[in-house]
Amino acid sequence: MENIKDSFRKVKEDMTLLKNELSYLKNNLSSTHEKLIEVCDILIKTNESNNLIKEKLKLLENEFLNKKNDSVNILENDLKNYFKLKDSLFFISSLDNSLDKQTNSLLEKTISKTDYSNYIKYKDDFKPRNDIILMNSIGNEGVQTNRQTDRQTDRQTDRQTDNSSYNTKIEIKKDTFSDASEVISSLDSIKKEIRYKFKRLTDQEILVFSTIYQLEEEIGFSDYKSLSVRLNLSESSIRDYVRRLIFKGIPLIKEKVNNKEIQLFISPNLKKIVSLSTILELRDL
Repeated sequence: MENIKDSFRKVKEDMTLLKNELSYLKNNLSSTHEKLIEVCDILIKTNESNNLIKEKLKLLENEFLNKKNDSVNILENDLKNYFKLKDSLFFISSLDNSLDKQTNSLLEKTISKTDYSNYIKYKDDFKPRNDIILMNSIGNEGVQTNRQTDRQTDRQTDRQTDNSSYNTKIEIKKDTFSDASEVISSLDSIKKEIRYKFKRLTDQEILVFSTIYQLEEEIGFSDYKSLSVRLNLSESSIRDYVRRLIFKGIPLIKEKVNNKEIQLFISPNLKKIVSLSTILELRDL
């Protein structure tokens, strides 16, 4: 009997121990569950925060891209306006030297013709009248004095009228001379400006510019490859020279064909007013 009691007692102890262990495990599981819930909550909140951050970043990125595009558009427009203005200023400041000579020649011819016509019209007024007076006095023995005086008076009156008209024309011509002087002075300053712009170019730069001009005359355009072959230079060197020319105010136009090839042109405004030979002559002055 004792053995049976001991066995039951041991079983009871074992049951109690198991019960305690189960209770401990249950408590641990409960605690772990709570911690897992807390971790899940933290993860959820973190995820929400990340989503908010992502949304804010996306908004900032869109805003940045919009501002960047606006800035790029503004910059491109400013550059276009700048080059248009520069091209216009160059057009104004680079009149052809031959136009200068033709204008000067035309002014000289006009002035000469005006002076000559006035001289022919009024030359009799500047001739001495002693021969006429003497002939009247000798031939008529002084009898025609009154008639001679009347004629002289009429002639003087006519001369005064003509001289008044002549003086008015002289004043008008003075204004014309003044305007012509201003035009000539302006043309001289323009000629100096053209010479200054191209005088600043190095020999190699003017060679590249001349080749661009010649190729456009020959085939309608030039590009880095054709310039490289013609001048026996690398394409990167040609690009560098083109950048220098544009930087120094030489009106070159770059056009992209098929989003790939760059074609180069001389500004049509420049070609209309000045030839390559004239540019080279001005540069050598």
